Amino acid sequence: MQKDSSTTGVHAKVLHDIQLYRSPRLADFNAKLVPNIDPHTVLGIRTPLLRTYANNADEKLCHEFLQALPHPYLEMNMIHMIMLNNEIHFETWTDAMDAFIPFCNNWMVTDCTAPKMLKKNSMHYARQAIEWLQKDDRWGKRIALVLLIKLVGCSKLAQKEKSASLDIIANLSHDIPYYVQMGAAWYIQTLYKKDPNSITNYLKNNTHLDTRIKKRSIQKIREGKQIITGNNA
Repeated sequence: MQKDSSTTGVHAKVLHDIQLYRSPRLADFNAKLVPNIDPHTVLGIRTPLLRTYANNADEKLCHEFLQALPHPYLEMNMIHMIMLNNEIHFETWTDAMDAFIPFCNNWMVTDCTAPKMLKKNSMHYARQAIEWLQKDDRWGKRIALVLLIKLVGCSKLAQKEKSASLDIIANLSHDIPYYVQMGAAWYIQTLYKKDPNSITNYLKNNTHLDTRIKKRSIQKIREGKQIITGNNA
């Protein structure tokens, strides 16, 4: 997408506002965490500062910025996601996310997903997550898994959507990318905390589940137990 003068302008405005918080050391560190993107697009700004900026941006800036895809920096994509989290109308949020997902290319952006209306409209978000989980887009799948994890965390995932999501995960193709594998394992571990018996049976008896997802899930579950044991020591 070719940027017009207004798009360039809003990017310049946001860069001017946030560049004070840049850290070359953090930029180098973060670039290593997302090796699939150009390290020159990483500014090195801490997520809490990006969240504060996005949440305090005025309506005009938000509107212009959300229309200015693609963004030139990792942190701008994170700001974009955080701004979308503040959208209170589910249909508007869904449309905006569908427009943004093709520009999501790393886990630092996808994992900023945290819609403020998630608890209130949990059924709609769960169904949308199920839809994205079935699409052929690796970062859309990761976003779906982040949503499901957050729904489990606030006890808002219904049994129907839980079963549907586990069935989809069990039938994912065996060439799924690493970050989808890890997202699925993270989700299964989160479910295990709520219902260890059913997830233990799922991991034990499901013959279709990708072996890498199964191994990563078991590893995360074991790590979680070790953390609990350590905290209780």
